[in-house]
Amino acid sequence: MKRSLLVLTLFLVANVLSYLYVERLKDKVFVEREEIGIAEGVRIRVFGEKALEWLIFGKTLISVGDEVSLSGVLMESSYGYSLRADSVFLNRESKKAKLQGTVDLRGEAFFVRTEEAVADLSKGKVYGKKGVKIWKDRNYVEGKSFEVRLKPFFVRVREVKTKHEM
Repeated sequence: MKRSLLVLTLFLVANVLSYLYVERLKDKVFVEREEIGIAEGVRIRVFGEKALEWLIFGKTLISVGDEVSLSGVLMESSYGYSLRADSVFLNRESKKAKLQGTVDLRGEAFFVRTEEAVADLSKGKVYGKKGVKIWKDRNYVEGKSFEVRLKPFFVRVREVKTKHEM
């Protein structure tokens, strides 16, 4: 009889102690759950300060929180420029996109190609540090890094090699 009473008392004490331990951990343990979305054949509109700035088309989209990953991407600006990339990682909050793979920027009279770039969609700026090739009419420029502002149009290339045709 004494043994069973002792075992029962020990069981109750262990039960109370484990309950208190779990309650104490509940305040310290934090699990954040984010929704994941997957879509195919997508179109995204990015608005700037005044109006629609970019239309983004992608073959596949994966969305986790504020981050969006797209593959097979075409981005068209309201200024008449287009950006193509194999993949794009877009942060919805900052409106910055990291473009990877073969990245092409086209305007009315120029063409830019690089392997990796960042597009600040709200400021209309594309820049990169992975080497760049730029064609304008029949002139060709190669450089180590670049910055292109779309409005007003401005191009800066560092460590330049040029080729001009007459």
